Amino acid sequence: MEERTERRKLRRAERLRKTREIDRLFREGSVARGPNFRLLYLSRSGPETHSVRAAFVAGKRIGKSVVRSRIKRLLREAFRRIKAELKTEPIDLVFVANRDFAAARAAEVADEMRGLLDQVGLVSARPPQEETRP
Repeated sequence: MEERTERRKLRRAERLRKTREIDRLFREGSVARGPNFRLLYLSRSGPETHSVRAAFVAGKRIGKSVVRSRIKRLLREAFRRIKAELKTEPIDLVFVANRDFAAARAAEVADEMRGLLDQVGLVSARPPQEETRP
């Protein structure tokens, strides 16, 4: 009996990897702010294979590397769970952690992320279809 498991990490095509792409978002992107982080977003055109790409940023002002890594893990995990609900338009996203983020919990981060993505109109109106087992 074969079970389908959800991918545990973002695929390469779903990540913003180049510094110039992230810098472009900081220069030209629109901003949505939440209590724990802000969302920078910018639509793109072109024949890219994947529609939504994301990056996760935690600056040195937030804390030491252990704290920054935890914050980025929380953001990635929340995005990975929400990405099935997103519209399929080509867009780049950057999630930038605020200073008070270190005390945030995973459920709180996911709720805030869903709220910000809904605020900018990226969450689909229909909920994702769940797999049914026979």
